Amino acid sequence: MTDNEKRAHDIALALLAEIIKPQYLANAVVGGSKSATVDAYVKYKTAYDSALNALNRDYPSGS
Repeated sequence: MTDNEKRAHDIALALLAEIIKPQYLANAVVGGSKSATVDAYVKYKTAYDSALNALNRDYPSGS
């Protein structure tokens, strides 16, 4: 795993709760169910890919 991959992972994890929370709450309110689901992996992967692309662009050597 490169340094940029590690950084992207950390960024994605830090953002994940803030990304999922509003969507979970919106699903629960609209659906009227406490069992509303959000695919955490898809949200993580989207955040990870976005962060990795930006890091690779700004820090091509990974440092």
